[in-house]
Amino acid sequence: WSWQPWQLLLGKIGADVNITTGQTRLDGQVNIGRHSWQVDDMSGKIASDTLSSVVDWQLPNTPIQVNAVSLHRQSSSKMTGFTTADGQLTWVGGEVGYPSGGKVFYITMPATRAELNTEQKNDKNLLHINLLDNQDKRLGDLYLDGDNMLDVSLTQRLLENMPEYQGQAPKDTAVVSVRQPLLTGLGAR
Repeated sequence: WSWQPWQLLLGKIGADVNITTGQTRLDGQVNIGRHSWQVDDMSGKIASDTLSSVVDWQLPNTPIQVNAVSLHRQSSSKMTGFTTADGQLTWVGGEVGYPSGGKVFYITMPATRAELNTEQKNDKNLLHINLLDNQDKRLGDLYLDGDNMLDVSLTQRLLENMPEYQGQAPKDTAVVSVRQPLLTGLGAR
């Protein structure tokens, strides 16, 4: 990393960062202030070995591509949440096994693109991650609020890729909705 001394004039600490761990490589800028943090133009790839260190899932050996991701999160008495978000994550997919209730469930994930933006709901500024397949069809939505609560909504289209799933609904219908703290329930190690 190399730091950006001019950020001190703005009351922040800033740095150009290069993150390398295993096969993971990310480059971008990070700024941290008293009541906010910001990531600008982060690009690179997140390898499956890095993801496996965070979640106890069986993942294919394919990286997630990070394409010009920018996020700004603020935390103050006036406002807590995400004020800006842009960029996208792409993944070629593959078979994913995730533990739940003492059993491992499998789903063959299609090629997926996650588009980042912000959205305001119920007076909260949320990070919205819109999940799409390679034909721009909706797979689901993730929302993260300023209190690190994650709302996950998955569609019939996505769950049809799971051999044990027997549901019947229109393809764009949200058939699974979960609200939980950010890493709870993901099998974080």
